[in-house]
Amino acid sequence: MPVEVLEIWSRQSDGGDGAQKAWTVKGALSVSHARIADDGTIRIPRRGDVHPTNPGIWAGKPDAKRIGFNLYEVTVTYSNDRGSTSDDTDPLSEPPEYEWSIGLQSVEIDADIDGNPFLNSARSALDQNPTSTVTQIYLTISRNLPYFDVQRAIRFTNSVNNAELAIPMAGTVKEGQVKCLAIVPAGKYTRDSEYITEIARFEIAEFDQSMLRFMDLGFHGVVEDNGEPKDLGDAPAGGFKLNGLGGVLPKQGITGGDNQGSSNVPGFPGPPTGATIEKYPPDAEPPQTVWLKWKNLKKRSFADLGLFNV
Repeated sequence: MPVEVLEIWSRQSDGGDGAQKAWTVKGALSVSHARIADDGTIRIPRRGDVHPTNPGIWAGKPDAKRIGFNLYEVTVTYSNDRGSTSDDTDPLSEPPEYEWSIGLQSVEIDADIDGNPFLNSARSALDQNPTSTVTQIYLTISRNLPYFDVQRAIRFTNSVNNAELAIPMAGTVKEGQVKCLAIVPAGKYTRDSEYITEIARFEIAEFDQSMLRFMDLGFHGVVEDNGEPKDLGDAPAGGFKLNGLGGVLPKQGITGGDNQGSSNVPGFPGPPTGATIEKYPPDAEPPQTVWLKWKNLKKRSFADLGLFNV
């Protein structure tokens, strides 16, 4: 957030063993934001900073008060009692807190633990997939901040991590395993609140949560023109296995000479737009299982939140 810091020269005092300096801060969003303001040219001193001209005195906790709309006055008192600058009651100096919890959810499943599809004895899809109660793992991180950045909250909510993350005292998670459910203030606050407590809630999964994954059994068939089969090239004996839109699934004989199952029939569709194909096992051939996956959530750099890899 852009702020402007201006020193109040008339408020300066220096008594040798102590001193005081003051600034006005424009554009701050809270008292705490004003206390740590830095416009790139002038920076409010932090607790424990040495006086710029008297190296024998140190800054205490900056004191800020609102004197207008987004306008604050900040005062810093310096003293030779360095111990007074180590006061650890500043809420902004407290580290984030990590809390783990679990939840239960009933979800529809389409395959067993080994990836085998649920089929009837004719190897057709079930009319309705079974459901299973699964355990979800959640991580809630709370920390004190000078203000709530709503644009940052909007940007990260409903997104997943785009790289590995190290969670403090918990280990490392892979790309896509952490989904940001919400970032919100913990409770009510006022314009004169010294700080806000932010709550960030995440879901942890064993798979990439950015993808929607659907089992696509497909079917065997040929393309007809006025009731007559059209040539699909060098098709397997049982015909090509097609996806739900009639597109040829990959690696099914030589068609068009690329050995990837691309039909040589003009206009014949491939996999649905935006979908990628996942096969289990990777070398699966018809009639084994094929899934179609669509990207559904954006991937963002969760390291930018300052909650991981720290």
